[in-house]
Amino acid sequence: MASISARDQVFAIPELTTAIILQLPIQDILIHAQLVNRSWKAAVDSLSVQQALFLSPRSSNPGLKPEFNPLLVKSFPHWFKPTERKGTGRGKRGWQFKELEWGSSDEKCAAYARKEASWRRMLPVQPPATNLEIRQAEHYQLGSYLTVGQVEFAEGVRMGTIYDWAQKTVARPISKFQMKWHMAPPTLDPELDYSMAADEMESLEEIEKRARGQGPPKVTMHTSYTMQCSVGLGGDVGPKFVSQGFEELDISWGEEISLR
Repeated sequence: MASISARDQVFAIPELTTAIILQLPIQDILIHAQLVNRSWKAAVDSLSVQQALFLSPRSSNPGLKPEFNPLLVKSFPHWFKPTERKGTGRGKRGWQFKELEWGSSDEKCAAYARKEASWRRMLPVQPPATNLEIRQAEHYQLGSYLTVGQVEFAEGVRMGTIYDWAQKTVARPISKFQMKWHMAPPTLDPELDYSMAADEMESLEEIEKRARGQGPPKVTMHTSYTMQCSVGLGGDVGPKFVSQGFEELDISWGEEISLR
């Protein structure tokens, strides 16, 4: 009877296989680990690994600080980090998309745009944001208006959702977006563009909670659209940045508010 090697004995124990897989970089788990054999595939499909991959939500508790998805932060940086505005000139509009790896080659574009691309299903942060707020400012010759909408996601807001809405926003000319992650410290909040409507004032208690990494499970997307100069102009971002998995949002909108 052939003896079982020490390696095989280790990998015969599902808990040890899972523990080993969790030491791998996220990208290796996504692409390679599940192809090794059936036991590795089963381990990758386990809840603990799916949570580490930002594909299943972790439960929130007071001592658990937010962890942002490193793959998404790298691939979609302007959805996460305060970034320097590049101006409003025609050649600079849509820069948040034009700087993405997505548009660097036809091959990258095809890979990112796939309906089944794993990034669409990923949670941007763990524990997840469960409330998405849209603060939509629109500017016309006769006035500017703000409309605020909300969507709740029991299993967490996915990257595909916030990408799609940002892309839909900048598909119109002279449009832009900025993100605010309320569970993150206030020091990570962006300096809002002058064309966007400010958030509602936070209380001192709310600010202190955010500073401790205990903010609410909420993400806000600020958007703006300027109509008066856009007649005859194309969108700031072309169709190459449309995901094949694009989905419309069923948003509960509040009343339109005049900004001036």
